Parts: sequence; C-alpha cells; structure tokens
Amino acid sequence: MKKGLSILLEQRPPGGGRTPTKVTTDAVINKDDAMRNRLLVMFDEFKIFDENDTEMVKSLRTDETSKNYIVDTAIRKGKVKPADELDDIFVQVLVKYLIDNNKNKKKLPFRIEYPQEYEITLFENAVKGLAKILFEQSYVGTKTMYINYAKNGKNFGFTNDKNAASSSYNRLTYEQSRNQGDNATAKKTTEVKPEVKPEVQTPPKPAEDELNIAPKIEMIQKKAEQSGVESIMKNLNPEQQRVLKNYTNQDWSTLKPANQDMDVYDVINLKDDETSFKDFKTFPLYRPKRMTENNLNAYAGLLDSQNVERQMCKATAKIYYDGAKDRKRLSDNAKKQMADYLTACNYQIKNYMDLGKTKEYFAAFENDLDEVPSFIINYSARTVGGNKF
Repeated sequence: MKKGLSILLEQRPPGGGRTPTKVTTDAVINKDDAMRNRLLVMFDEFKIFDENDTEMVKSLRTDETSKNYIVDTAIRKGKVKPADELDDIFVQVLVKYLIDNNKNKKKLPFRIEYPQEYEITLFENAVKGLAKILFEQSYVGTKTMYINYAKNGKNFGFTNDKNAASSSYNRLTYEQSRNQGDNATAKKTTEVKPEVKPEVQTPPKPAEDELNIAPKIEMIQKKAEQSGVESIMKNLNPEQQRVLKNYTNQDWSTLKPANQDMDVYDVINLKDDETSFKDFKTFPLYRPKRMTENNLNAYAGLLDSQNVERQMCKATAKIYYDGAKDRKRLSDNAKKQMADYLTACNYQIKNYMDLGKTKEYFAAFENDLDEVPSFIINYSARTVGGNKF
C-alpha cells in the first residue's frame, strides 16, 4: 500500500468522548470516498502492457462505466480484508477485467509498471531467490512485474521472471488461436476419402552415433548451460577448448543461473568476444558479481545447507572468497551461515564437474586466508574464524 494512506483512512472526527451517530456516518462516507479517490488515481499511475507494448489501461481512463465497476468491485472485496490489501485487490480486479473484456484475445495483459512508492504485497511475495536482495535497489522511479498465466487460462499470478511470464503468455495466446482455428475449420470441412498410394519401403536411418555425426552447435550450447563445461569439451575444437578453459579459470561458467537470480550475475557472450565462437548463435558465460556488505549479509540468510546444488556452491564460493579478499565486514551470523553452506558443498565437490577455480577456493578457505583469519573455515571442526557454526 502507498505509504501514508493508512493515516488518511484512519482519520477520526475531531473531539473527544461520545461521537454523535451522524458524525460517525459521515466518517464512514469519508473513508469510502478516500478509498474510491485513491483507486481512481491508480488508473493513472499503473500501466499494463501486452507483449507488443500496447498500453491497455489507457482505454479505461475515459470509460467511466468500466472504471466505476472496477473500483466498486475492489472496494466490495476489500470490505472483508485488512485496509493495506486494497491496492493488491485493485490490481487483481483490474487485470482480470482486462482479460475478460478484451475483444482481441491475442492481446492479453503481460507487464505492469507502477511507481516505486507503492508496496504491492502480491508483487513483493513474487520476488524469490537471490533477486530478492536487489529488488528494492533495482528500480529508479518505476517498478516492473509480469503476469504469469496458469495452463487453464483462467487463473494468473505475478512474477519478476520475464521469461517465465513470456512462456505462459505465448502458450495461452497460441492455444486460444489454435482453438479458434479448429472451430473455423470444423465448420468448413467435408469428408474426403484419402487417396490410397502403394506403400514404399525406406531403409531405416542409422543412428547419429553410428555415423559419427557431430551434434549441432545449438545443442552443444544448450548442453553447456545445463550440464557445464566438461560435458561439451569433446565437441569443441582445440582453440575453443583453450579459450573456454581460460574463461573458466577466471570463474566464468556456462551453467545458466535461475532466471530470478540473474541480477546477481555478470554475463558475457563468447560469440561477440571470441572469433572461435562466431559460428554459435549465442554462447553466454556467467559469473557472480561482487556484492556490497549489506547484500552479502542478506545473501547469507538465503542459504540452506540441507539443500546444496552445484551452481549455488560455485556462486557462494566465489562470493565468499571475494568478500574475504575485499575485507568485507560480515556479521558473525552471516559468516556462520555461509561457512555451514560451503562445508556442505565441500563434501559434495567430488560429485561436481565444471568447478574450475572453485576447488582452489575451497582449499583456500581452510589454508590460505591468513590475512583475514575471521574468514578461515575448518571443515572438520565446523568453525569459521575459530567460532563454532
């Protein structure tokens, strides 16, 4: 909810003691007017676009009937909810109205832009993973969220993952278009007996492995982002192997982070930077960014030593090592949380490929941080800087 609104809604008639019934009624009316006026303002401040960047709320701003319906519905639903949920309810009603009353079903709400002073709980809860750390810092004046459609097309939620939203949007518009096409075709179709042709026997094709055919470069890149560098080295020529090894030694990885975590990674494209990769459509590499002290402490709070996986181990090792070398001031609790997670990772390293310098980091945490002793991890004793975790 926009900060300060609660003060407006909680205003009481002046004076003390028992308040006359008439004044109380006026106060209720004033409160309803305040809510109505607030929601009417939101028509101007919230912009909703389809995937082609057509602004969809624009047509409602001069349509008093539609505006009144949306506002009345939001207020009615909000009567039984806490006052600070009114903005959330309005956004849900507005999006639902645009979906249900859109004559061109290929144009559906996709992206929402709104002023940063609004605090929409539905949106705040949609931000997950490492991106939650940077959510408030990533916007200057305007925030952006996306609509995520369920497969049935009737329900929707909100996400900060543009790719996931785009996938759900395209799936839904495709299904709607296909259904419309099927219905039109069904009306025109008459039964036609197929022409019977003599069956021609064709010899089966040998498997790719038998022909020793190299996989397509698109498949190589896709495998690299899913399984890491080691899984594709045999498919690269010597120059490509040399270039890629040079980057992995500098902590770059082909493993693609989760979409919601992309804000904390630097990204480069070898197709643009290295001639030996010019034949690829794209070949991105990822590396965790250096974090501020506040972000490091927040990041530590997201780690769960009971749920370790390769990409997070690689990222956390790089982040912790950079923090130590930059002499960042981490809280004792943050160091313990990160050390606990890294210890769990250390026992899993033998099962991971594509670690590059990560193995060196894990060794350094125990043996090579004498200049910053508070960061030294003793895996077997489960201590960091001499303190138990």
